[in-house]
Amino acid sequence: MIARRVPGGWLPAALALLAMLDVLGALHVYRLQSVMGSWTALGGALVVSLIALMLLIARAPSRLPGTRAAALLAACAWVATAHNLAGFLVAAPTPGLWLALAAGLLALLVIAWRWPRPAALFATALVLGGAARLIGAAALPIIPEHGDMLPLVRGALQRLLAGQSPYAIYAMPWPVPLTYLPISWLAYLPPALLGLDIRLSNLIAETCVGAMLWRRSPAAAGLWSWMFLQPSVLNWSLTTTAPIWWAVLAAVLTALAERRHSVWIWLGLAGATSPFAIIVAPFVAIARRADGWRKLIRGCATALLVGTAWLAPFLIWDAAMVQYGVWLWFNDLARYPRLRWELDHTWASQLGFSGSFWRRGLEGWLKPIQAGMLLLIGGHAWWRRPSDAALIAALAAALLLFMAFNPVLWPYLYQQAAIACLWACATRPPPSDHAFTV
Repeated sequence: MIARRVPGGWLPAALALLAMLDVLGALHVYRLQSVMGSWTALGGALVVSLIALMLLIARAPSRLPGTRAAALLAACAWVATAHNLAGFLVAAPTPGLWLALAAGLLALLVIAWRWPRPAALFATALVLGGAARLIGAAALPIIPEHGDMLPLVRGALQRLLAGQSPYAIYAMPWPVPLTYLPISWLAYLPPALLGLDIRLSNLIAETCVGAMLWRRSPAAAGLWSWMFLQPSVLNWSLTTTAPIWWAVLAAVLTALAERRHSVWIWLGLAGATSPFAIIVAPFVAIARRADGWRKLIRGCATALLVGTAWLAPFLIWDAAMVQYGVWLWFNDLARYPRLRWELDHTWASQLGFSGSFWRRGLEGWLKPIQAGMLLLIGGHAWWRRPSDAALIAALAAALLLFMAFNPVLWPYLYQQAAIACLWACATRPPPSDHAFTV
């Protein structure tokens, strides 16, 4: 059966996803902590599935939001971020801080009503979002009580500079291994060497995402301005390593959309940054299928070589701890995933279907379901040969559905799908483009 394709469907999907992820990633800001439970998580997962379906069957947007609309969305996000800063992050907000927050809102409103220029919105969002991150970093120290990701990175850098293997067990004070691939923590080495807050790397990475999207489409960069000013994304920037992966993913998508051979190098770097690169890789291969089998195999070999070059030194140094931290810690369900489930059943209150499986003792089905969905979406893309824009939208859907059934659920892991959504909207397909059909 052929599904009717909804005109402009990618844009509504992107808007719905960005709004939903912001609320779920900043429940305290929107005073919704009490509503998040197992039924809310399940309902949210159903919404995520609908968004993924929209991305798969809908046409590309006929046009992107104008600067006025994007500026109004950014202004709404800034109000929430101002509340996050003054109400939660900064212990004693000064009159100067309140004045600066109000001035930021006024600037966005002026852009919306009097000076709707894409460059003005982009620059204003960059200044406001950067300032919010600097203020937040000054107020929120890097300690395990605020999240163990960045303390773990800092510990890994300290061991590396001391000539010791960074892949070891760290006390947070709970014992945890280094679970990140090399680039995702080595990206913080420059500010660490300069004695600066390592979260400066996150700010640079997020800025690079915005710059790459601006290069693709200034109108689509308006959506990035909205995302950059959201309180949830501010939280992820202050407490996680996610922005490093967002930047590398954005580089892969840019090279893919521009049909550059460097996409294979970026894919290799992605493989040394995040395990989610394994989801991205098949879509890159599908996009470059027209190059012929020889070039396709050569490209895959290039990506594998680049990724291995980053990981090999640490495998030689301590292969057992690399395997334990990077692979077994999260993927062996009998280890951390089960320990965390037995501690507080946290997966039941996180966005996704996984909590329902854990509750019924069916968690062993989750990975086969993930693999099956990726095979279906990837196989359909291989058969239909969609445009680059439709293929990136399909990748966004695959990332969403993969996360909805991931045994370990954290809200920020969905943000990578939002990045792919932005690139789908920014990549203009030819008039004859057809979307996925089911």
